Amino acid sequence: MEEKAFLSETFSNGKWTSTYTHPTSLQSVVKDLTQKEFKVAMTLAVSALQKMNSSAENLSYKEALDKEVKSYTQVLSQEKEDLAAKLDLAKRNAVSEKNLITEKFLEEIKQLKSSLAISEQAVKDISGKSENMFKNLLDDVKKQMSANHSQEISRVEATYQRFQVNSDQQHKEAMAALKASYSELEDKLRKELVKATAATASASVEIDKQGEMKFEDMVEKSTKWGPLQNTSKLNHHGDRMCKIRGCEAMFEVKEYSNDVPSKEVDKFKRDMEEHPDFHLGVFASMNTNISKKAGNYVNMEWTSRSQLLIYINRLQSHSLEDIFGFLDICIDIALRMNKMAHERPEDSETCILQQEKINRCKDVAEREIKRISDFMNTMSINKNTLLQTITKHYDENRIFMKQVGQSLKETLEILSGKSQEVLAEAEEVAGATSPTAQKKSRAPKKSQG
Repeated sequence: MEEKAFLSETFSNGKWTSTYTHPTSLQSVVKDLTQKEFKVAMTLAVSALQKMNSSAENLSYKEALDKEVKSYTQVLSQEKEDLAAKLDLAKRNAVSEKNLITEKFLEEIKQLKSSLAISEQAVKDISGKSENMFKNLLDDVKKQMSANHSQEISRVEATYQRFQVNSDQQHKEAMAALKASYSELEDKLRKELVKATAATASASVEIDKQGEMKFEDMVEKSTKWGPLQNTSKLNHHGDRMCKIRGCEAMFEVKEYSNDVPSKEVDKFKRDMEEHPDFHLGVFASMNTNISKKAGNYVNMEWTSRSQLLIYINRLQSHSLEDIFGFLDICIDIALRMNKMAHERPEDSETCILQQEKINRCKDVAEREIKRISDFMNTMSINKNTLLQTITKHYDENRIFMKQVGQSLKETLEILSGKSQEVLAEAEEVAGATSPTAQKKSRAPKKSQG
């Protein structure tokens, strides 16, 4: 049995690689074939071999195979020559077509340049004519406007002279009367304004002083900050100030009957920004809300100089121990954040990182302070609810104890025999006031009538 020619076959990168064994070299036959040509040759060879094996009865295998290979080699060589001739013809056609297209476009470019030159000359001619026409029209308009303007000026001057002659006397009389009336009214309003301003300022100052003194007493009783310094007479320094554990704090205290207006809040912010040495600012309203800060018990914000501002609504309606404990926390936060903001590295990149760190710290501090404020508000609500419940239970128990005492007293009176007379008197009074007794008492009067 003859040995098989096929050995192995592998697939890689979209192509097959096959291994065969044969006694003689095929390099001269297949070295110039492309992959497609090789496939066609192999297919034809196999097909021819199969046909030869079935039909060649008297020919030997070697002779038939040599003839078949030779014939197919000739066919492939002829096809290759035909393809080369076709490729050469295609190249010549492409060069010819390229030359024709180039000549065509060159001719079109030449025509476009000629048209462009004609257009440019036409534009120049039109521009010259337009400029001359514009100058002529402008001169005509100027002459016409000058004539009209002179006529209008003359007419206006004549009208104004007539009006001036007619209205000078009326104007003088009206001005004299108006000045007299205005002077009288101004004197009256100035006197009333001085009186009202003096009264309002005196009352406002007195109320603010009372509120400031109350706040000082609260600080003295509820904290260990030390005495507050009175700065109410200093411009742009708030009402009180104090240095607490190295933190410079400014206090603004208001005791209004209505909500504190927003202009007071704006003034407080300006005072803080004018004094960057203050780390913490506290704006407290004793009895009312602060405009644009209502809704929460405590509000906070940061100035452009990283100063912490705390706004407290209705200070006297909340637990002083809670609020001053909260301010103690804010003191340490304000001091730390202000120091971080004033630590400016020389390196710009480090400075940017430092600012990002400060912004993150501010966000965290603001979030936690708001959480503490909400918790304090919840505690205050719960405390009030608990006090109401305790008061209600106390009243109920007091009524119950009073009833038990009264019942015990009556029991002792019954046991001691003193209640018999009381009961008899009560029955007599009840009988006299009952509807039946009243009817009986009215019956004799009817019969007498």
